[in-house]
Amino acid sequence: MVTKIKLAVLILLALLVIVFVVQNTTAMGIRFLFWEFSSNVATLAILMFALGFCVGLLVAGWLVRGRSKGHSSKNTAA
Repeated sequence: MVTKIKLAVLILLALLVIVFVVQNTTAMGIRFLFWEFSSNVATLAILMFALGFCVGLLVAGWLVRGRSKGHSSKNTAA
């Protein structure tokens, strides 16, 4: 039952992404520091989402690692 719900949500998300890509095909120029390039809006949005996801994973990993180190030092001192 749960796997059917997950599959339905995954299919819905895939359809939403397809609709987003089809509706956002306009080219857009980006300038950042020394780089300049152009791409369609959908590609840029998906890349920014992926970049934000990766940064979030890294920050979460650092926070978890920092908490586990903090707990282990308190336990050894006691």
